[in-house]
Amino acid sequence: MKKVAICGLGLALALSGAAQAQNLDEVLANFYEAMGGLDKLEGIQTLKMSGTMNMGQGVEAPAAMMQKRPNKVRQEFTFQGMTGIQAFDGDSGWMHMPFMGQTAPELMPEDLLDEFREGGEIDSPLINADDRGITLELVGTEDVEGTDAFHIKVTRSDGDVEHHYLDAEYYVPIKVTRTQKAMGQETEVNITLGDYKEIDGLLFAHSIEMSGGQGGMSLTLTDIAVNEDIDDSLFTMPEAEEAAAPSDG
Repeated sequence: MKKVAICGLGLALALSGAAQAQNLDEVLANFYEAMGGLDKLEGIQTLKMSGTMNMGQGVEAPAAMMQKRPNKVRQEFTFQGMTGIQAFDGDSGWMHMPFMGQTAPELMPEDLLDEFREGGEIDSPLINADDRGITLELVGTEDVEGTDAFHIKVTRSDGDVEHHYLDAEYYVPIKVTRTQKAMGQETEVNITLGDYKEIDGLLFAHSIEMSGGQGGMSLTLTDIAVNEDIDDSLFTMPEAEEAAAPSDG
């Protein structure tokens, strides 16, 4: 029995050592393969996602998001019978939050606009990083709530830093940590990803939890559609409504 235990321990250490010995290119190659293949990932032109947002204290709201290359994004959620919209058309961002007293779409404040500039990207920053001015560094392996994970430091072209964690066995993203600016203050935001399911040969997380920043929330996705037509007008602020720039307060 001691020999079996020792052999088992040796195997575990060997596997752990093998994980730590992998270089960045090897980890990325395994990540691409796990998610469905680099060609298929690059072939995503549009995404439609819908589900339920849990904002805490039992408050839930239907939510949806659309993305379209190169960097268009639109988010919606319905609360108290009213639908809020936040969108970025690739150049400018706008929002319409009727439950916050907005009677017409308004331009986004700069802090939120920065988030949507990056949020509009369909591709993970781990894909074609060099071509996008993104620097990647394999920091090593770490324990993420009981799961061994590869820690990859992501430095964007504007200097913003994120930390991405890939499951060391399955190579899927399980956590992202980044700094978020809001109302002139910086706070750390943790995003936990799980419940991966295959859609058209690609893996997508169907459970997304966010903590830190302005509070916590979770999103449970029930439907994801790849490469369906999305009209560009959905990302553009409606011209029929006169938009007002947000106030400094």
